Amino acid sequence: MASDRVLIVRVLGIGLSSGSNNSAVFTSRAGLSYLAAQEVPGVVVDIGSQLSSNIEIFGALGSDPTTTFTLLSTAVTSQLALSRGKRPLLDADGANVTVTDYIPPFGVSNLGFIIVTDTTNAAPGMMLRVANTVFEVDTVFSATSLQVRRRWGSADVPIPMGVTGFGIFGATVYDVSPGNPTGGIESLPVVISTAALSATLQVQEEIIFRGIVNRAVTDTSARGSNKIKVDCGSLMAFVKSAKFTPAQGGTRVFPKRADDATQAITNGALNVDFWWQIMHDQRLYGTPFEVTGDPGNVRVPLMQIRTDAFGGTVALDDLAPWAYETIDGFAVLVAQVSTQYRLDPANPTYMNSNTFLSSFRDGWFGAGGFGPALEPSVTSTAVYGTTTEDLGFMSTATTHVVGYSWQTQDAWFNPEMLGETTFIAKTFSDLIVDLLLGTINGDTENDEYAFTTGCRAATESAWLPFGVQAGVSNVQDIIDLPSLLVATASPVAGLLPEMPGTPTGIGLAVFGGSQGVMLPYLHADAKTVGDVLEEILKRAGIYMVYDMCKFRFGRWSQRPPTPTVVNDTGLAEPKVSLSFDRNNCVQTALMKICWNLQGDSPTTQSVPVNNVDLGIGALGKVVNLSHWIPMGSIEYLPNSQMFANAVNTVTRFSQAAAMVDVVYRDDVFDLVVGQQVAFSSDYVPNADGGMGVTLATGFVLKAARSWQTPTTAYTIALPGYLSPINRVSVFSCSGTVVSVSGNDVTIAPNDFTLPAGQASEGAPSSDVQAFELSLQLQGGPITVNLRDQYGTLQGAANNLSAVTVATNRLLNLPAIAAVAVPGDVVVLSAATGQSSVDTLWDAFQADVAGNVNGSPTLAYQWVR
Repeated sequence: MASDRVLIVRVLGIGLSSGSNNSAVFTSRAGLSYLAAQEVPGVVVDIGSQLSSNIEIFGALGSDPTTTFTLLSTAVTSQLALSRGKRPLLDADGANVTVTDYIPPFGVSNLGFIIVTDTTNAAPGMMLRVANTVFEVDTVFSATSLQVRRRWGSADVPIPMGVTGFGIFGATVYDVSPGNPTGGIESLPVVISTAALSATLQVQEEIIFRGIVNRAVTDTSARGSNKIKVDCGSLMAFVKSAKFTPAQGGTRVFPKRADDATQAITNGALNVDFWWQIMHDQRLYGTPFEVTGDPGNVRVPLMQIRTDAFGGTVALDDLAPWAYETIDGFAVLVAQVSTQYRLDPANPTYMNSNTFLSSFRDGWFGAGGFGPALEPSVTSTAVYGTTTEDLGFMSTATTHVVGYSWQTQDAWFNPEMLGETTFIAKTFSDLIVDLLLGTINGDTENDEYAFTTGCRAATESAWLPFGVQAGVSNVQDIIDLPSLLVATASPVAGLLPEMPGTPTGIGLAVFGGSQGVMLPYLHADAKTVGDVLEEILKRAGIYMVYDMCKFRFGRWSQRPPTPTVVNDTGLAEPKVSLSFDRNNCVQTALMKICWNLQGDSPTTQSVPVNNVDLGIGALGKVVNLSHWIPMGSIEYLPNSQMFANAVNTVTRFSQAAAMVDVVYRDDVFDLVVGQQVAFSSDYVPNADGGMGVTLATGFVLKAARSWQTPTTAYTIALPGYLSPINRVSVFSCSGTVVSVSGNDVTIAPNDFTLPAGQASEGAPSSDVQAFELSLQLQGGPITVNLRDQYGTLQGAANNLSAVTVATNRLLNLPAIAAVAVPGDVVVLSAATGQSSVDTLWDAFQADVAGNVNGSPTLAYQWVR
């Protein structure tokens, strides 16, 4: 590490002074003025190389990157890091004080309440730890209530009660005021960063690791200083192990009928309406509906009733009896279900149909109309009538059954049925963000996670424990949104089950009046957030990795996004190794298809898409793909996104991928795991047996970073080593003329590209940069011409040899500059080696006659 750099380690949840929201900060040297009284200077003596997240080819979730740091063992560092003894807050009788209610997020800077067994020995200014969160007592509000703020960098995450076979229990409250034991630093969030010695603000730091402390051990030596070695795991491990349970509760069913419990039946059929009451224990899941003045809660628009893996969704009824009441600590949600019963002496409670909005079984989601049977205790009684027959000399009366009446108990409880929140968000990408952060539709504000439209229950999300003090002020600080949006974009998004019905009440405001998508998961099998994510990503052919402090996404089954061009100019040393395994390809994409959801079990079939050449030699891997919505008929398969994913995967990976190990200087190429690259090197033999590989596309599988050098060792998989379709020849590049100066043309910055921060890794972030990248790929001039906004060719073509990115300028185009006017478009002369406008990538307006380049067949209603 350079001599003017300072290494900074923050462990969130320990601190040096009461009343501060800043955690204790360990540094490698003194001198950063903005750290002030929170700094323990000169104690960080080492940091290990961080092994970046790696991803297996065709995997769904990346691995857990780890790192270590080492502190000098001093009185201060030992007290903060190793004082594992705990000092519980005691009640009036000398027993430990515990939490007795759910602690919701209420904003790091805001006051909130925690409910405990006793506040006799609590006092304002006291620092209390509950689980891994530290609170400062502002006011002893009552004998069982404390008004508090989160402190020492503790993130704004909820803390639920726990459940054992003996009942519900709350966490013990510990007094961690300065001077008391901290309880140790294991399981606390940690942030490692570097900064120049001249830095004056935290935002000037470069964060190199966010994770969780796994272990802290002492290292003593007779010849050296005693040290504390701390092992850390990343947020990927945190996500994989985070518990996932939708907010749930027991269900009670009440018949919806008039006061008279008996109703006449005709023709042996009866439609029975029921109120389905779902009782949520708020100590475990918080309040599932909106409470005035409490932005941490939200009204959920949809619930689900299930028995094991089979269930159906139901809409909440705002006007139902008991709706949105709190009874004995339980939040009451009520849905209305109408069920038709066939009532006859042989089978008085046979269910014919019901009004579930949608249904699910074993991870498949289908239409409504059926779901778990209510199975109420219905008693039916025959209703008799008399028929009189006149025989002339006499009449006879015959008694017979004309119908049935029914009765049922006022309410019944089925312990096997669960009522749960249906996890819904507006979009596929919102589902992923919500799973990681606990938001509703990714709802955050710039300063901190504000949850202005509500938040998930504690067990419905990983609730990543990082906030502003960890350098996380919005979603993009911890999730790479451009890669997420690309990976989850249409048509992949169309694979997800849509929310049935239209949201009402507060749910309408939350979803903006539009339908959302339901989280698809295996209801009976998913135990962690990692389980849920892996199943979703695997079915859609998507992968998620954690690298350089962000979660990043990609798709195996699509043509790659714009790659980053890498070559020998960034080599830390002139050494590149290549290995070749013929099994690094796809032999079969196996599609698991659900045809029909009804019946005792789904009707499924596995259909392969084979690479015939590889199948003969038994080479390559089998990739499993699937979907969530029953297909119904084979005729829909060829047009499905799943089939497209399968074909694209087999095609893209039809040839074995070469594996290249290379070390690049970070100041030249700073890549992330999963990033798409176009690789060139003079030191690698090509597929023809000669030396040199040019622009073979691939993706980074692994990165081992050395912060001290700074260099990074990469493993890159290159499907483009053998496959021509995976090679890059040119970028699409166009520019709208803004002005002309001499022979130079200035173009608009982003008419044809996404701005920086919105595009995928490696994509040009301006229109002029797209021209620059094409120049690099061609290794020389590229031919461009000028068209007006209607696609009509203007003047002669020019060879473009140079650009100035900073000023959006294309240099030395005399033929174009002579005729160009603002609004014209500079384009590549052809996209595929042809000159006709219909082979170009660009979209043009139609003129007043409805023509593009003089032809009506080139005019389209939508931008191409």
